[in-house]
Amino acid sequence: MIGIDGNEANVGERVGVNVWAIEMLRHLEGPRAKGQGPRENAKFVIYLSRPPLSDLPQETTNWRYRVIGPGGFWTRWRLPIDLYFHKPRPNIFLSLSHYAPKFSPVPRIVCIMDLSFLKYPDAFKPMVRWQLEHWTGESIKNAVHVITISEFNKREIIKEYRYPAEKITVVYPGISEIFKGPTFQGRTLEGRTLRDKKYLLFVGTRQPKKNLGRLIEAFERVREKFPDVELVIAGKVWGQFAEGKAEGRRPKDEGIIYLGYVPERELAGLVAGAEALIIPSLYEGFGIPAVEAMAVGTPVLASNATSLPEIVGDAGILFDPYDVKSIAKAIERLLCLKPAERQRLIEKGRIQAKKFDWKIASENIIRTLLRGESLEESP
Repeated sequence: MIGIDGNEANVGERVGVNVWAIEMLRHLEGPRAKGQGPRENAKFVIYLSRPPLSDLPQETTNWRYRVIGPGGFWTRWRLPIDLYFHKPRPNIFLSLSHYAPKFSPVPRIVCIMDLSFLKYPDAFKPMVRWQLEHWTGESIKNAVHVITISEFNKREIIKEYRYPAEKITVVYPGISEIFKGPTFQGRTLEGRTLRDKKYLLFVGTRQPKKNLGRLIEAFERVREKFPDVELVIAGKVWGQFAEGKAEGRRPKDEGIIYLGYVPERELAGLVAGAEALIIPSLYEGFGIPAVEAMAVGTPVLASNATSLPEIVGDAGILFDPYDVKSIAKAIERLLCLKPAERQRLIEKGRIQAKKFDWKIASENIIRTLLRGESLEESP
């Protein structure tokens, strides 16, 4: 029996790790899990601190929810108590985020998205930073295996925590099926019609590592030459970040549209309607928006830092995220592409995007879990 902490999936507005968690649950439970040897008969118990939302997979004979909350410090005491005293216990326990149970009679596997809290500690509220620093380190130390989402992350985990390389599995995320459908056009969002506008797009939670300040400065330079181009910023300020540290400098707001959080059902159209998706991040553990854009045929401009060159490959235009001039030049290069050059970039992107698939990801996860059922508790 496999136990999974499903709390990251059990939220309304899903971003980042929430998307990772819900897609993993859907693909571990769904039809793709059937008819694959021992995987077909695997039994799952999904542990939650509150009842499951309606869009989580429905219960079946081999897929059950166990609600044992609510309670503060749920992974610190409420979950461990249940793992010790409720029978039958799982054979292996998977945490779909950085936080595994503090104590457990069951071997633990933990998923690490990135280590940005070590690189940008001042951007986080003190309590959030303390939790990330201490609980992540503790979770990795106590894990029999670590799953992460890029080779860059794997190197970072080895470097920062001296965790054995052979006990780390890289599992690339996939993208939602909505990005694999027919080509979309820009849609009306928040009362603004984007269908007939030429716009560059940023998608992501607004936080320091996203480097929005330099992107906005570069855009203001580009707009002097291309006044008909707008910059659309989709994403909310994530509440865990310290006051005033999410975005950097404030823009003039000329030609800039702030949309806030955009639901997935509208996001595909927004991405497909853009001239390009821009990811100016100083630090990314993966970068799902890049894959989504490549899948729908939107060119990608991306930072040459951390995991992004690994994810984008030669299918995008890379730039130095610390250099405003470099960002501006990349945008201008994209806007000046001839139709045939743009089409070649789009085709490269579609090919690159096919490397990232939730079916493949879930198969890698299940293999790791089934191996983990026989592992020792400590690395």
